[in-house]
Amino acid sequence: MSKFIKISSLAFLFIACLVVGQEIAKNPMEIAPLKKNKKAPTTGELLSIQGEKVQFGELIKDKKTLVIFYRGGWCPFCNRHLANLRDIVEPLKAKGVQIIAISPDSQKRLENTYIKHNLSYEIYGDVNFDVMKGFGVAFKQGQMTLPVPSVFYINEKGKIKFAHHNSDYTKRLSNKKILKAIK
Repeated sequence: MSKFIKISSLAFLFIACLVVGQEIAKNPMEIAPLKKNKKAPTTGELLSIQGEKVQFGELIKDKKTLVIFYRGGWCPFCNRHLANLRDIVEPLKAKGVQIIAISPDSQKRLENTYIKHNLSYEIYGDVNFDVMKGFGVAFKQGQMTLPVPSVFYINEKGKIKFAHHNSDYTKRLSNKKILKAIK
């Protein structure tokens, strides 16, 4: 192997390590979420409440989608937000918009949350944190990787038309503001 190829390979590995290391922020204040008018990521495997693996890109392909990132079914603020979203399912459907809520929860915890709150939209587990990292909302809290609670509206072409996040997990976007953002 030539010296150039060895150096190029090492440089690539070094840069790849740096990029991977920056995908999960050290705390919620250091996240770098995607902004409005950026292309939504299409990679990442999610877990359904039935335990099936699904590709995020397939879920949003050619569909208007409201993506909600929440900390998990153990979080009372998340549970309240998920329950409140039930009130806007029909108005969003009338606009052709689907809701997808994503957390790092396991299949069992997803199922419990879905049943407990009588949800009428899909929730998924991002157990490998791929989608959370792709949107730039993942951070470390002790041994856990969590998303900063966030809302993204993606149009049918895969472009982010609205983005909201708040590092204070007790503060959530109201249904009124969500509906206003989706014109």
